[in-house]
Amino acid sequence: MTDKNKDVMSETKNLTTWNKLRTPPSEALKEIRGGRLSGYTDISPMWRFQIMTETFGPCGIGWVYEVLRMWTDGQDKDSISSAPEICVFCDIRLKYKVGDDWSEWVPGTGGSKLAAQERNGMHISDECYKMSLTDALSVAMKAIGVGADVYMGKLSHNGSTNGSSPQTKYSAQQPGEEKKFLMCPVCKKESVMEGKKEFGGGYVCWKKSKVGGCGAKFKTLEDVNDPSGSRIAELVGRIHEAEAEFKKIGASEQYRGLLDEFKIDKAEDLEDEDVGDKLM
Repeated sequence: MTDKNKDVMSETKNLTTWNKLRTPPSEALKEIRGGRLSGYTDISPMWRFQIMTETFGPCGIGWVYEVLRMWTDGQDKDSISSAPEICVFCDIRLKYKVGDDWSEWVPGTGGSKLAAQERNGMHISDECYKMSLTDALSVAMKAIGVGADVYMGKLSHNGSTNGSSPQTKYSAQQPGEEKKFLMCPVCKKESVMEGKKEFGGGYVCWKKSKVGGCGAKFKTLEDVNDPSGSRIAELVGRIHEAEAEFKKIGASEQYRGLLDEFKIDKAEDLEDEDVGDKLM
């Protein structure tokens, strides 16, 4: 056997475990919605545990981990109310068994937000400590190949990417890659991002963006892209409905109130572009 063939066989053997762990099924991938990582791909923690169990055996028998330490950073927990952001971090180590042999310890560090100032006030996460542990485990597992196709940009929640566009929540944090914002129709700045579901979703012009947004909120993406079209169409419908009622009974406080609210003489005036701009 030539030296080249020996090298190929050795390389193939070294990748045996890696190749078993590398490709998550589509049901284990999901799109992150809301926040600065919106649109990126996350991998199910339960799939990670499942593939480790399939490959090495049950946790505690075929693979084990230890929590080395867990700590907070940002500000002391006793002064959460005055902290802009507090994070919990976790150091773990993991090892696995191949045949009768145990591996060396594989380290992993993870983190998650315990408290953060958001537009509706301070948000406290009661899941933070176990989320930081889950994150640390994913880092250690990544070192032996778990979910490697996603991290290498070969797979995402949208299917195969052919290695052209890594879309993991980790790739989103690489230097030089910034989250793209939408143009705000109110302040004309690129500062609109999707809102978090737990706070009502929609879209918001982020005041803390680099360009400093105005804080305007929008229910749908259409309201961001075509605010005059969707909003004015709704207003016209409301006033036409009230106008019909006015003609039917001879008077309508609702109709007159709407005309006063929008400072117009009749429903058709809402369709005027200048009036639409003022309303926005």
